[in-house]
Amino acid sequence: MNRIVISVTRFVGIGLVALGISACEADKSRNPLSPQVAGPIAGVNLSVPEPASPINGTEVTNSEPLRLTFNNSSSNGERPFWYVVELAVDPAFNDKVFGNGRVPQGSGSQTSIVVDGTLSSERTYYWRVKADDGANESAYSTVARFDLVVPVVIEAPTPMSPIGGELTSGRPTLTVSNGGVQGRAGTVDYWFEVALDQAFGRIIVQQSAPRSGGSTTSTQLPDLPAGTLFYWRAAGLGPKVQGPWSQTQTFRTPANAPPPPPAPSPNPSPNPSPAPGCSAPGNPANWTTNQWRECFFSLIATRGVGSQVTYNALAALRPDLNARGADWQNGWRGDYRPRIFLPVPGCPSAMTPDPPACAYDRTVDIGDWNGGWQWLPR
Repeated sequence: MNRIVISVTRFVGIGLVALGISACEADKSRNPLSPQVAGPIAGVNLSVPEPASPINGTEVTNSEPLRLTFNNSSSNGERPFWYVVELAVDPAFNDKVFGNGRVPQGSGSQTSIVVDGTLSSERTYYWRVKADDGANESAYSTVARFDLVVPVVIEAPTPMSPIGGELTSGRPTLTVSNGGVQGRAGTVDYWFEVALDQAFGRIIVQQSAPRSGGSTTSTQLPDLPAGTLFYWRAAGLGPKVQGPWSQTQTFRTPANAPPPPPAPSPNPSPNPSPAPGCSAPGNPANWTTNQWRECFFSLIATRGVGSQVTYNALAALRPDLNARGADWQNGWRGDYRPRIFLPVPGCPSAMTPDPPACAYDRTVDIGDWNGGWQWLPR
């Protein structure tokens, strides 16, 4: 009887040991969330994450922290997973410069990680990522590539010539001192603008010139209007970045040489032919400026001299003006615009090469050469 009991006891003990081992193994296989799970769990698959940014040789500046972003993986298992990220200077990842073996998954469809390290600029880097749940892992993603570069900076050039309202030729050459260029700027041109106003609202020339390899860059302008003050500036322009505008400078083109004045009529007619508007009573020297204005534009219309100020037109009008004690000149006080000297009571005639001082008491600008007729009392 005792033998039977002992035999049973031994059997039961051995059985309990066996059952205990089986229960431990069953606990590991039935609880995939246990951190002690050994080896891959059959049937569990982790999809491969995919780099999103930076990729495809993108240029990333070193002015901000480097951020790697990838599309999240998915899993058909119960275990939570994380990501393993590697960054290297070679596509085989033999020379790694950064790594993080436990990057938590971000919310949404993507995860980002900031590289906390100092990387050398102006070189190419490679990175990849995989998902891992401690028992199963995905394959590594495709390898992404980017270039870490210094930011592109194109400094403003400095206007050198012409400046300060300098008098130039009718086709001046603009010259700037080259500004500095930093980073992968590519080919840089200088963009020149010339305007009639300081706000550059009336631009008349826009043209570019390749930035020279020396210290200055120049460009020649086309023919410009004579006797005009111009404003100009320049800026560097690259394929990716435009630099700031330079300071604004000015220059002036020379005035056209005036036509020679016609000789005064030696014998003005005491009885000029009438013209509508030139019939005011009394001595023309006593006419008002408005009466003279009506007379002048009446002569323009009746003599058929056209709508523009020309030498031939003024030569045709001069006998009428002389007959009434008036005359015209140009080049007065350095201004080449033509003007009329109206007769002044008690003043000798203005019909001389050098009118007396009192003749200047009543002068009227009549417009610019080749421009429309005007009446601008001075």
